[in-house]
Amino acid sequence: LQENCSNMNEQQGGATTEDEPLMTATTTMTTTTTMTTTANEKTPLRPSSSTMTGDSSTTNSSTANEPVTPQSSSPGPFQKLLIAFMTAFESFLGFAPFIAVMSLQSSYTPDVSLGAGAFVALFVIFYSMMKEFVKSGCSMMTLSEYRPKSLDVGQFLLFGFLFLLAYISEKVSPGAGEIFVLWFNPFTTGGMALIMYTSIVTGRPFVYDEAKAKMPPGLWQSLSSKKWFLEKLEKVAWFWTMTLTAMTAVITVQPILVTIFYYGDVNNDPTGTMATFGSIMIIIQFMILFYALFTQAQEGSKPARVKKRVCEVRDHGLSSKQKALYGAATPIDISLPSLDEAQTPHRIKSLASAEDIDLAATVLVDAYAGDAQYGSFLKTDAQKQIFFSSSVKAVACFNHVLACYDGGDYDLQQQQNNNKLKPATVM
Repeated sequence: LQENCSNMNEQQGGATTEDEPLMTATTTMTTTTTMTTTANEKTPLRPSSSTMTGDSSTTNSSTANEPVTPQSSSPGPFQKLLIAFMTAFESFLGFAPFIAVMSLQSSYTPDVSLGAGAFVALFVIFYSMMKEFVKSGCSMMTLSEYRPKSLDVGQFLLFGFLFLLAYISEKVSPGAGEIFVLWFNPFTTGGMALIMYTSIVTGRPFVYDEAKAKMPPGLWQSLSSKKWFLEKLEKVAWFWTMTLTAMTAVITVQPILVTIFYYGDVNNDPTGTMATFGSIMIIIQFMILFYALFTQAQEGSKPARVKKRVCEVRDHGLSSKQKALYGAATPIDISLPSLDEAQTPHRIKSLASAEDIDLAATVLVDAYAGDAQYGSFLKTDAQKQIFFSSSVKAVACFNHVLACYDGGDYDLQQQQNNNKLKPATVM
């Protein structure tokens, strides 16, 4: 939120991020726990019934102190360029075995191209292992506990098996290479679909590895214990499994016809119909792939759309049409007598100003100071202040953040505390 609303921070004095990678991860968790939205970008956000702090809707009181104001820092141009390069490189690694095979199969025999694919797949596993080794400070314990990604292992086993099959077939029958060229696409695409399916039925879908690699360990440990989160990942895994299954079904039609009617060689068709038909099937295969990539890109852009909507609502409020849909957000400001006459009355009000919100975040920081779940990925009070402050701001515009103040005259106490009166409880 704060990463994309710098003007909001300037206007309201909100803290800026101390750790950009941390905010990237925690912003996702913040928007997940505080808001829901449909795929339609124009649909206004609706705050969920749960609060920003997890299972509890109210927090404990704590002693008054000033909000933590962390120092801001951001990566320089060279660091940003290096991060972009490494991101692109690691994205390329996922397709590297296929690229190696496809680039060599027209110039070399199938056993050579498939052997190159197996070697590249092995390099991908080695690279991932060394990356974890370096990240852990070169700890040998990390190497002993390292578990490669299921897709990486699957690619190595797939291309290794096809390499052995092609090598043996070439030795037994010199003409077997033509069969491998004809069936290469169905073998590789269907093999990847089978690997994905196997990872799902064995209880660890391949997308678990991708999600875990992109999250701080504490955040992954927390979310991976939630049924809804695992179901969402499994849904993505099934989506890609069905996509590759459909691609395999389409691309298998032409090899079957060629094998049955033309003895496994497209050149035996004098009319060229099979070659043209094969090209059409490849086009349809890529259309299925592009549709899947587009669908996932739309899904992946949801967090960015959520951030944009948060900024719009925070800066400009709800439109008249949205107010008619959701109802006007009515501010709350009431005084209540204590149930015990010996105690002081209470003042309950909705928070909106930047100072009040930062003070409310400080209450949450204190209340969750000893919470192991938050402490696993929010190491310092400054990071917790950023997390809770951005969470509170995300729904404050709906007047859904309530604070309870104990004591007599609220306005008088505000003056005495220079408008920095810390609430006893935040909801």
